This record gives sequence, C-alpha cells and structure tokens, in this order.
Amino acid sequence: MAMRSLTGEESGRGAWTSVGAVVVVAVIAGGNLLWWLGDRPDPEPMTEAARLGVLQDDRDRAQRAEQEAARAKAVATAAAADPALGPAPKRVEVTAAQVKKVPLAPIAVPTERLVTIQPGETLTAALGRLFIHGPTAARVVKAYSTLRKPRRLQVGQRLFARFESPSPMDAEGLISLVVAPRRRRGGVTVVRRTKADRHEYVAKEGGVPGSLMRRALRCGIGASLSRSLSRCGHGPGLASLISVALGRRMSLRSDVRAGDEIRVVFDELVAAGERVRYERLLAISYRGQRRKLTGIYFDDGRGRADWFAASGSALEPMFLREPVSGGRHTSSFGMRLHPILGVRKMHNGTDFAAATGTPIKAAADGKVIKVKSGGAAGRHVRIKHLFGYQSEYMHLSRFARRTRVGAAIKKGQVLGYVGTSGRSTAPHLHYGMIKNGNYIDPVQTHGIPGIGVAARDKKRFAEHAAELMKLLRALDDGGSGDA
Repeated sequence: MAMRSLTGEESGRGAWTSVGAVVVVAVIAGGNLLWWLGDRPDPEPMTEAARLGVLQDDRDRAQRAEQEAARAKAVATAAAADPALGPAPKRVEVTAAQVKKVPLAPIAVPTERLVTIQPGETLTAALGRLFIHGPTAARVVKAYSTLRKPRRLQVGQRLFARFESPSPMDAEGLISLVVAPRRRRGGVTVVRRTKADRHEYVAKEGGVPGSLMRRALRCGIGASLSRSLSRCGHGPGLASLISVALGRRMSLRSDVRAGDEIRVVFDELVAAGERVRYERLLAISYRGQRRKLTGIYFDDGRGRADWFAASGSALEPMFLREPVSGGRHTSSFGMRLHPILGVRKMHNGTDFAAATGTPIKAAADGKVIKVKSGGAAGRHVRIKHLFGYQSEYMHLSRFARRTRVGAAIKKGQVLGYVGTSGRSTAPHLHYGMIKNGNYIDPVQTHGIPGIGVAARDKKRFAEHAAELMKLLRALDDGGSGDA
C-alpha cells in the first residue's frame, strides 16, 4: 500500500501538537516542583488511624506523667525515711492566682497541645500531630513561610497550639501556633485573623511555647540546696537560678546549714499541663542560721537589672570582696620585699593564688578603659567605675572574649583567666584599686554600699516589690499548696 505524503498544513499541525504536549508536561512538572518546595500540606483531613495514633500518644504521655509523679512520691517517701538525709523538708507552694483569690488559670482557651519536632519531621508533619490539617494547615504553613523556611526545623524544637474548640481535632478552631526554637529566643508565632467570615493566619517574630505561671515556694534545707529543692518537687533548673542569685551574696558551701529555709517567687513556662522550663527568679528570702537575706529582682527597662532589698536599697556592697572564687590570699597591700627583685617595694594591690585558667570576675559595674599585654603586669585589664574608682587585674593567662576597650562590664562578669604572665613567680591575680588617681587598699572598698533603685523608678519598684512580698508572706500563712 502506497504511503500518503503529508501536506504542509498537516505537518505544521503535528509540530504544534508536539509543542503543546511539551508545554503541558512542563506545567505539570513545574506545579509539582512548586508544591514540593512550598512544603504544602496534604489538603485531605487526617485519617481515623492518624487521629487514634495521636490520641494514644496523649494517653501514653498522661500515663508517663502519672508514673513520674508516683515515682517522685516514692522517692520523697523513701528520702523522708532515710536517716542519712534527715527528715523531709517542709514544703509550701502557692500560685499568684491563688493569692489573688482568682481561678488558678482563667479559662480563656479550652484546649492546648504541645509537640516536639522529631528527626526528619517537617512543619506539615508536625502540624498533623497537632490535628492541624487541610486548608488550615496550608494557611499556617504559608504564613510561617513569610519568616522562616518550613523544612528547616530542628530536632527538639517545640510547637505549641491553642484552640478555641474543646476538641483539639477541630483544625478550624486553631487560634495560634508558636514554633519555638531550642534556645530561648528566635521563635515565631502564627496567629489567626478573621476577615469576612474567613480565617487567615499571619506570622510574627517571637513567642514562647506556653503560658507563664507565677509560683511561690517555701522549702526547708537539708543536706544541700539542690537536693532539698528536688525533694520539694522541683528540678535542677530552679536550683541553678537560686544558686546564681545567692552565690554572689553568700557562700553556698559554708553558709548553708541543715534546718535553714528558703522562700522564692519564680515564673515557670507551662504548656499543655507540662512544665517547659523555669523562666526567671523574681524574689528570694533565705532564713539561715548563718545568713539571712531577702532580695527582689528588678529590671528598670534601661539596661540595668539587678537584685535589691525590699526597700529599694542595694542588696550588696558596690564591690566584690574577691574577684576570684576560691582564690587564696597570698599578699596584701603595702610595703613588702619583692619576691623577684629582692628589694623592698610598694605593693599596690592584693594577690590571690589560684590555678591557671580560673575565671576572674569584674569587681563592680563599669567600663573597660585598658586591655594590654606586656611589661611587669603581663596581660592586664583596667575598669572605670562610679565615684572616681578604678580596678585593675594583672598577670592574666588570657582575656575573655568580650573584654575590650570601651565595653560595658557588669559586676561578676568574667574578664579573663588567672595566669602568670609578666613579672610573676606563679599563677595568681594581682587585684588593685584606684581612687581619684591614687592607689588604695582594696579592703577599703568592702563596705561601700551599692547603688539602689533610681529615683525615677522608686514608685514602680515599690509596687513590684509589694506584689512579690505578698506572695512570700502567703507562704508563712500556709498558703493553699502542699505542706
């Protein structure tokens, strides 16, 4: 059979058909690629099996919480019977809401859910575990994508969702979602906006995975501060905050005695009924056999945040007694026989022997005016303080990263590390003090009072302190917590 030859018109139509097919394929492939890059969630609702799986996870988590509580109670009971630890410490705990005689947690949001990002999990998958799916998930991902890439989540990040519906399976009831990083800052909050009976979501920087709850705790001290707090039901995070607050004002080794008592007010971050972390310590009252102190933490909003007495005066002297923790005093201010030169020479400071690498702390707030290496002083730092005082630190092995001329320094901030640079016989710190251009004995600064609350902040501080002191007094009244 003879083959029919193609006319020019038929040939052109075949060419256009081929081009059209290529265009269709390209559009489909491009659409799939954009969908994949955009991390679009599956628009279909969750399957029943997925719903049951998440509910089972919730039940397992509740069961684990009950088991942990039972174990903690058993440990506390055993500890109470252990003669080596002594009797169980007395514990009283209240919340700020209880003291104000309002509901423990005002019911503004009926349902909260919290999940932690697992290895290889994307935002879409994590939203599924929160029962956020379909169009709602698509809008949330789109909003989040304006600030972050939805596929760049890290293991350990937390997602905290609030729903207005009593049922967490109602995705349309989502009010807000916080995508919190593992560190304290850098989170993103996606919040709902209603326009023309349609829910849209917008993302903004910041946000924490949960709600802050203010609590007050009264705990007796037994063998140690950290162990006693543990027996009072609180973890090492709270013990760390308390140790930092007390560490500059008393010795946690020699001043703490069995039978002492501590009262604290703190904020903790709570999400879906779980403690996420201890956020901050606000007030502390230590009643001990050797030391007694009460302090209020106050941030003036202008860069100064510190502990003060309830009256607003400074809680501690202006200068640290020793800029090296655990250092051994080896030489005082005054005339002495120089250990290297062999002649009597004025010693314009105090020496503290310590191991190489021991941190050296700034004696008071100030500004770095000198950072230098070389000469008899070796590596050394000088800081300018208020009222004509300057402090200097010599023979360092190295400087801290933030120690540079012009830097603002906080009391207790690490400046560098003990060494033996310059004219030195062994690792030690030479600590000197200057007043109006003349060297003085650093011992003379021990009794100088610190700086209290500024006059412009006294009214605000008084209101802040009164609220916290009310919580501390509630602990003495027995509160309504455990005793």
